[in-house]
Amino acid sequence: MDPFQVLPYTPDDFFRSLGAPLLDLVEVAAHSRAQYLRRYLEFVKAQTLVVENDYTDGDYLDDFASYYVKCFRSYNRRCKRLHFFGQKFAEGEFRQLVQGELPPSEEEALKTSYLGFVVARPLPEAIIGRTLLATYPPDGSRRNYPCTRVYRANLFGVELSVMSLPFQEQDSVLAACATVALWSAFHKTAELFGTTTPTPVEILRYCQ
Repeated sequence: MDPFQVLPYTPDDFFRSLGAPLLDLVEVAAHSRAQYLRRYLEFVKAQTLVVENDYTDGDYLDDFASYYVKCFRSYNRRCKRLHFFGQKFAEGEFRQLVQGELPPSEEEALKTSYLGFVVARPLPEAIIGRTLLATYPPDGSRRNYPCTRVYRANLFGVELSVMSLPFQEQDSVLAACATVALWSAFHKTAELFGTTTPTPVEILRYCQ
């Protein structure tokens, strides 16, 4: 498998990229959280999708080590990470970016268009893992985001950043709604008070 794919953003490519052996395209397309993200990405005008095909996500890896590795069914320990950009570009331009061969003005424009990422977990139901996407654009102060912070993503050596607060789909096995809400809140308190950001499994253990 190629380490990455560069695709024009379309709903079908988004659903296909979210999919895994345990969930086919039709099932992903019927997934309510995937549909919500599809509508959101269209609203923020995503133009290009870069799929990181072999990604290790720390939060999912903790879930995997604590529960999924012990299951009778075999689960993959690796995820995919889907990156979104508000600018159109092809694989050749992305390779130039990674290799440091893109003209500075084009490199800056591409980085500035970064909209964030979604981690696709290889699970049969809770497929939306750690998600960091740019917020809705300004709308005359109707929407306010006091809890966002800057997050950085390293994509094959390219440093990208997005202002966001993390979300992930609740997993009824390990991380139900209260656990995910705390996990999200701890990301902001870590910035404010210099505390740690525990994984969902660590939060669950503490609450038991």
